[in-house]
Amino acid sequence: MRRFLVLMALIAFFAPLAAAQDTDNRFEFFGGYSLLREDIDSEDEIGDTSENLNGFNVAATGYLTERFGITGDISGHFRNDDFSSSIGGTTTNFEAKSRAFNFLAGPQYRFTNSTRVTPFVRALAGVQNRRVEFDVEGTNTPDLFDFDESATDFALAIGGGLDVRVSDRVAIRAFQIDYNPVFERDRTITAGGFTDTFEGQRVDNARFSIGVVFK
Repeated sequence: MRRFLVLMALIAFFAPLAAAQDTDNRFEFFGGYSLLREDIDSEDEIGDTSENLNGFNVAATGYLTERFGITGDISGHFRNDDFSSSIGGTTTNFEAKSRAFNFLAGPQYRFTNSTRVTPFVRALAGVQNRRVEFDVEGTNTPDLFDFDESATDFALAIGGGLDVRVSDRVAIRAFQIDYNPVFERDRTITAGGFTDTFEGQRVDNARFSIGVVFK
């Protein structure tokens, strides 16, 4: 519910700005559902971390010409996993939470034409804030097994998509696909009473979004 309210608040803020623009559609706002496929086909030092996170994606684009514009893009993706294990009559509960927020900006180019379909491409740069929490709850389980890490690293989003015009002011974003690499810095992690340092690496993500475009 919290994620939905955030998305609705962003749409409520930006939509009037889009509606107030002149008729040549020099400004547009996008909001919709997004799925982040994290660390695709790769494996880091602590194991395979490929997983799907669900969330939202919003973006505002101001066009300097009919086709070329500058885009500001925000996305948030979330995943919660809960499971339990019972050994010798003692039940231990595990809770894992993943959060990833992208804050990006860069050029976007749309291929305007006489049809209702408008393809576009863009190349965005910025940062991703990534947080992972792992809580272990059990009768004989100390807090030292809990894990909480947050890091902000340089990120890109390179891709494009396809908008289908419904009216002069509204279009459906049929799909948007971005290659979303994150360039992690060296980091030190403490978990289970142990501390280790991991070298920086590139994490290969892909982001898929659909939604509505207001012009």
